Amino acid sequence: MIYNRIIQIPGVNDNCNDEELERALSILSGADVLMLQLEVPSWISVAAAQAARLSGKLVLFNPAPVKPFSSDIYNFVDYITPNAVEAEALAERKIQDVGSAESVAMQLLRPHMRGVIITLGELGACYADHSRAGYVPGFSVDAVDTVGAGDAFNAALAVALENREPIEQAIIRANGAGALAVTKRGAQEAMPSLEELEAFLASNT
Repeated sequence: MIYNRIIQIPGVNDNCNDEELERALSILSGADVLMLQLEVPSWISVAAAQAARLSGKLVLFNPAPVKPFSSDIYNFVDYITPNAVEAEALAERKIQDVGSAESVAMQLLRPHMRGVIITLGELGACYADHSRAGYVPGFSVDAVDTVGAGDAFNAALAVALENREPIEQAIIRANGAGALAVTKRGAQEAMPSLEELEAFLASNT
């Protein structure tokens, strides 16, 4: 059984408007990657994704917290990175094991995307692109606090993919970052440095 419980107090996020969008777009030219989620109104994410795609940026979309959003965003993202609960909601089917996670990843893949990556917590992650589906196991660590694990995963994944690492290698790095994050309490405080990640991967792969 897969559980996922998030308490969200949207506050100012729900009031983001054209001003915040324009501010974000003004700095997009100096970025290589745009990472999006659903903690702001989805129309903002769609507009930002479209602008980023038109300017040749790599676009990652983590559909969290899962809620209704415009399917238009699928036309402008390179990768989506739901966790298992979010992937189940998007695909309207259950994930029972690694095999079914791979199948759901294939179902969620759209023509304009490069790939779908479904995180499975301590089990690792499944992925699908237009040539194959696969599974990359996670790392065994003593978890202290899982807050921020997905953020660490996505950050490391974005860097690896922008560096043109193969998807499996990118997920290994992302799994490592997520594993390191759960060994510390907090969110920002738990984010591993590049040096910490390199040392961890050298000792565990």
